Amino acid sequence: MLSFNARRNPLRTTGALLAGGLLVCVCAAGTATARPVEATGTTPAATSATTAADAERAARQTARELAASLRDSTWLRTVRAALGPEGEADLLALADRADAPAELARLAGAANRAALAAEGLPADTGSLLQVRLGDESMRAGLHAGRGLLVAAEGSDEATTVVAYDASGREHQLDAHTVPNRPVLVVGVDHGRALDSHLATFRETLREHGVSTSDSTATPATDSARTASTASTNELGALAGYDATRLDSIHLSDDQEPWVRGDAEIYALVAGVSPAGQPQVDTVQLPYLDEDGRTYTPGQILVNWSHFRYDAVDIVLMEEDTGTNYEELARAVAAGLLTVISQTQYVPLVDAVLAAIPDDWWTEDPDYVDSWYTIQKATSGSRVGAAGNGTISLSPIFIPEL
Repeated sequence: MLSFNARRNPLRTTGALLAGGLLVCVCAAGTATARPVEATGTTPAATSATTAADAERAARQTARELAASLRDSTWLRTVRAALGPEGEADLLALADRADAPAELARLAGAANRAALAAEGLPADTGSLLQVRLGDESMRAGLHAGRGLLVAAEGSDEATTVVAYDASGREHQLDAHTVPNRPVLVVGVDHGRALDSHLATFRETLREHGVSTSDSTATPATDSARTASTASTNELGALAGYDATRLDSIHLSDDQEPWVRGDAEIYALVAGVSPAGQPQVDTVQLPYLDEDGRTYTPGQILVNWSHFRYDAVDIVLMEEDTGTNYEELARAVAAGLLTVISQTQYVPLVDAVLAAIPDDWWTEDPDYVDSWYTIQKATSGSRVGAAGNGTISLSPIFIPEL
């Protein structure tokens, strides 16, 4: 999980990001000055504190029961084997085994239901909880069976972690220092949660008049391609599409509780669709699990066939428990539809960020960074407006097979 210093909403300050929203943008219809706007309509609300507290309490009860169950050496070997080389396992599937303790199965089921409620996901989503190794450095200690503890994931703001041993005793661990003994963590599978959240996000955007897809999707029809920036070969036949590749990305180095696991980062790429509607593509960056490290994914970030104008804005976000993605999508749609123009490009970062309520900047820090006016020919290194991220981009052409 990543953490960042500059978490305040840049639209609510007078800093560089707000100034960026006032830049003049040149487009097919001429020149226009875009002003920051406040989104209208529903304001997204984070999940209630009560629901989140219920989920955390249920996870702690499950962690304590799992710790107690590991007194059985045969069951301990089963759990170690289930973790596998990835160091994680589906907790419900593990607890559903015939040789699993009945009380563990009961508590894990209750904790999973509480986690789904806290994430704002429907009950039929299925298993969301996992048990994972707290840190890769603990693997040797896990297999040696020395001093094994079990903890619940907890919140981003935690300074201490409560862990349990097989006798049920509590141990207070530093949330920012990886302990020198093995710890299993009961927590949310944030990758799976993000998959479900972004599906909800895209569906809600469409319901409110915003076009959306992932960056690798090609246009559904040739007419859409013709209206977009899809490239042609020397014979004039459509042969693929232009794209912007994410060659490297580096996010700021900040301390974050080790118990939270790897980050789940995603990008919102905002612009105007070929039909003149707001277009928001979602791009998942599942490899971004450590801050302070440069990644070189070579990933498609922008599919230019999805956009009418030669400019898009990019907002980088982090999946976080408590975010209601359906309400976020409604607010983003309202903000984009307020400023959108079929005859000119305007910066849309402002509308996206204005849709995020003030308390998210202090309690649910989902915002990572943003980049204005990325164009088809943009290449090289770009530092984000909030100073938390640096990306390197290059234009490429994706040919048809």
